[in-house]
Amino acid sequence: SIIGTTNPLSLQMSAVAEDVTTVTSESVEEEPTGPSVGDTRGATLLLEDVAISRGPTPLISNVNLRIEPGQRWGIVGPNGAGKSTLLGAITGTVRMDDGIALVGPRVRVGYLKQTAVSGSTRTVAQEAASEMIEINTARARMERAEVAIAGGDTSDDMLNELEAATEEFGNAGGWVQEQEVDSVLRGLGFTPADSDRLCSDFSGGWQMRIALARLLLSKPTLLLLDEPSNHLDSSARDWLATYLSNYDGSMVLVSHDLNLLEKGVNSIAEVAGGTVLRYVSCSYSKYLEEKEFRAKSAQAEYERNMAEAARLQAYVDKWGASATKAASAQSRVKMLEKMKKEGKLTPPPVAVVETKFRPELVLPPPPKAIGEDLLVLKDADIGYDDGVPLLPNISLKVK
Repeated sequence: SIIGTTNPLSLQMSAVAEDVTTVTSESVEEEPTGPSVGDTRGATLLLEDVAISRGPTPLISNVNLRIEPGQRWGIVGPNGAGKSTLLGAITGTVRMDDGIALVGPRVRVGYLKQTAVSGSTRTVAQEAASEMIEINTARARMERAEVAIAGGDTSDDMLNELEAATEEFGNAGGWVQEQEVDSVLRGLGFTPADSDRLCSDFSGGWQMRIALARLLLSKPTLLLLDEPSNHLDSSARDWLATYLSNYDGSMVLVSHDLNLLEKGVNSIAEVAGGTVLRYVSCSYSKYLEEKEFRAKSAQAEYERNMAEAARLQAYVDKWGASATKAASAQSRVKMLEKMKKEGKLTPPPVAVVETKFRPELVLPPPPKAIGEDLLVLKDADIGYDDGVPLLPNISLKVK
């Protein structure tokens, strides 16, 4: 029985803070702290005016991002732009120069350990289930009540305690915990026989899969993932994309896996030009379309403003010294000053209009074959010297 102490998933839940760390790949100053909790005004995660430097060089600034319950954000951008650093700011492991990064008071944050499950003495199934807090807590409560009753305490209070604990366990999904653990492990490539093997039997890449399974099964309010598909094969990546598309909580995903981004997220934040651009309620493919539309619109508006400014300046240059038209020329000078003050004559930010360079490999024409036919078989028998041909009378021509 899953209730009994001999069940392989029957483990005491360790504190979440002890099992959580972050993965940051960029060389910025780090501090061993945790996520900051504060008033997010109803959001799961709130970033306001965040600025981070790499040494003396500013990396990202003016970052404002509000993640609501149920939103799944994908963080995209070129390597070195600051995507993983942004995750570090959320978890508190990267020092910010300015701004705030807050999670809500009741938000439980989950993210991968850099050390995966190194040093674990548990089996794969035990480790994967070890952070299913509600189920594990309810099971421990049931077991304490069972032990007390077995020891002779059959009072109404203790019987009621067992009944309440059993109900809590069922409501948390305890009766289907083993099936849920098996389902996630299978999705990530483990066989049923692997569940009873020790974590230490597996290589580092497979230990990262165990850690990912543990994280997914813990079902945090805010799930943070930094390139989670790096250690996965194509089948496991497809399964993960489907799993994340149905995730009930909030999520921030850093990934270069286009299929994972397309299926797993419903909003995009692009790290570009030293800041973050938001594309709310956009799949990855829709983000690409919206990005192109924004770039063209910003450039077109800038060019219209410059043309208008040139027209105004030409009038000022022509009639500025005229006694009869000096007043109208001065009016146009004020119009030009207003356009400058409003930023209409400032080129669009690089983050808006920049396009990713796509290298093109140009190969020379392939050399022509010597002769018209590359390979010819005519009435050939294929087989062994001392036996009946396996394939008799074969004719084949490859040009």
